[in-house]
Amino acid sequence: MATGRGCGGIGALGADGWFHEKNWKAQRMLEKTDAKAVFELDYETYTVRGTVTAGCAFTKFEVLPKAGAKAPTLRGPGLDISAKRQHDGQLKVDLAKGFIANFEPETEGHVLTAIVLDPKCGKGVLASDEMDCIYLLQKNEAFTYYAGAAWSGAGTFKTPEDWYGYVKAFAGSLKK
Repeated sequence: MATGRGCGGIGALGADGWFHEKNWKAQRMLEKTDAKAVFELDYETYTVRGTVTAGCAFTKFEVLPKAGAKAPTLRGPGLDISAKRQHDGQLKVDLAKGFIANFEPETEGHVLTAIVLDPKCGKGVLASDEMDCIYLLQKNEAFTYYAGAAWSGAGTFKTPEDWYGYVKAFAGSLKK
């Protein structure tokens, strides 16, 4: 059974179609304080450096290709929007602001997910794969993106408009 990309999992599109790395091979904690944690995950062809910041719904991810690894034509973060996996919510795509956000169906509260590209990396290319995941693909070998999630039951984001407004404001706060 094929699985999805969840919220921010990387997919790559090359001449031979879609490619998805297997699970990470090694991990390291680089920094851990009350305010933030920085970690790295090593995959076959790239390393991902993640930064989790207290009080922010988004985690920063820097994709760093490994020396000598053949880069695909396009690579980028995905968002699972599969009805089979109950992720078929109200989707908002804003390529100008560089984000995809989803307000998923109610299952004891709504799950809210989003991916945002760092504007310094340029505009993303929208694509979808055979697993019902949607991507913001990059031509750059190295790039930065943010993945975020929340739950409507926490009370901060009760409606799709609340979530989309937060995602749009976050995307707008990133400097070019």
